[in-house]
Amino acid sequence: MNQFSQQHNTNAISRRGVAMMLVMVAVLVTGAMAVAYFGSRDNSIAISANIASSSKARIVAESGLDLALAILETDASWRTSHIDGVILQDHQLGDETITITVLDAETELPPTESTFEVLISISATVEGQTQITEATATIFPNDDEFDVDYSEFAIFAQEEISMLGISSVQNWVASPNSVEQQLRIGTLATNPMSIQMGSNAQHQKFELYTPQEASSMISATSLMTSQFTDSLPFLAPPPPPTEFESLNIDNEDFDSASLDRWSDLFTSGLRNFRGRKSNYRAIQEGTYEVEELSLTSMDPIEISGDVILIVEEDFTMNNSSITLLDNATLTLHIGGDVEIKTSYIGNANQSSRSWMDPSRVQMYGHEDSEWEISGQSTIKAELYAPLSEIELGGVSTVCGRIAGNTVLLRGAARVLYDPLLDNGGFADTESPMYSEDGSLLSELRQLTQLNPDLIDSIERSLSEYDTQGNGINHRFYDWKSTPTDRPHEVIYMLLVYGVDARRWERIVREMNHSNHSTFAQVVD
Repeated sequence: MNQFSQQHNTNAISRRGVAMMLVMVAVLVTGAMAVAYFGSRDNSIAISANIASSSKARIVAESGLDLALAILETDASWRTSHIDGVILQDHQLGDETITITVLDAETELPPTESTFEVLISISATVEGQTQITEATATIFPNDDEFDVDYSEFAIFAQEEISMLGISSVQNWVASPNSVEQQLRIGTLATNPMSIQMGSNAQHQKFELYTPQEASSMISATSLMTSQFTDSLPFLAPPPPPTEFESLNIDNEDFDSASLDRWSDLFTSGLRNFRGRKSNYRAIQEGTYEVEELSLTSMDPIEISGDVILIVEEDFTMNNSSITLLDNATLTLHIGGDVEIKTSYIGNANQSSRSWMDPSRVQMYGHEDSEWEISGQSTIKAELYAPLSEIELGGVSTVCGRIAGNTVLLRGAARVLYDPLLDNGGFADTESPMYSEDGSLLSELRQLTQLNPDLIDSIERSLSEYDTQGNGINHRFYDWKSTPTDRPHEVIYMLLVYGVDARRWERIVREMNHSNHSTFAQVVD
């Protein structure tokens, strides 16, 4: 009996030792968890503070972007008043600071007088947290030029406009300024049925501008109609230069270069013209004159620099192309007929979905002639021929605008109007072109052609006065009560990893909304 009691006591002591060890382990684990928990609480506070600072820094950086865009819209000398591209450094914005850097988008170097496409970088620092917002922007300068060539109209005609078949006039969605807006078409005609619209055109949004004395039956189609407040001129094109070099299409005036850059052509979306040989002809900057110009698939041309080409007689293109290299411009003065079949004029990417400023190609017609654009042609240009009959057929496309004596669209032809061409003009009765009673200024009545020098002199004389016509010189304005003028248009895209950040965020929000909607349906 004593032996059994002794064994029982020994077992009880052993069990109490194991229990003590388990209690100690539990205390240690609980203590470690408590320490980790309180440590994470300390980190959470720091992390929350960092997130708050980062978010605030981003907001400040985007505010800095708004400030940068405002500067680009003004006449401030940001192209020259900078230090290695920095136009504002440690600038106080509320309680925080920002630094704005602007670089030329093409060279990625500090901007110069010729910079119009830029890379913008905004650095904002809040409580030690730095956020950088980046964007690309294009500046479209506005020098208060008069739009006396009717470029605010997608189509303008002296006598007649006809749209037949499934032809159309649309906004050019590739334009950086593309918006859903009512398109303007205009005429100086007054006779009934001067405007003829097919069934397809009746469903499009047009605003028709006519003279005050125009017939109420000028169009059988129900259109929104506005009237010019005064009788208007249809100015002759600018005169061609009197000094030029002769252009020989056959040999020495052209530089030939190999088209073995097939990968560049493929990635840029160039169309393969059948029968095209392996050489293109390059026209360098200058003014040239040729009696007649006829281009075929054997004569593709590349333009570099500013080129003015005077064609005394007919201009024809058949399965050919005129391609403008970066920043190149082409002005065509044409004395005869124009015939363009399945050909292209514009930037390297021949798709109508690839934007190019259409004012880089200006085609002027100087005589009573016929212009025909047909087949699968794409022309990115401004067409201005006040005495000519301009006809688009097939599936041809003009990306820009057209002004002629008569304009006919048939088949599936279309005009894609670029809103950037609308700088105000005869359709804008609030512009400085009109006096207070709505009549055209006498200085403009004296114009007979698009003479740049004469138009510039009129602009300079009128720019000395305010737009209200009260004769107060701008330099005597009180700058404290008058907002800074922002005459230049700036279009920008916010970047995150090379894409539009706001578009990316919108897609995420739409996805989240879609997921929430799906969840709600499942719950229901």
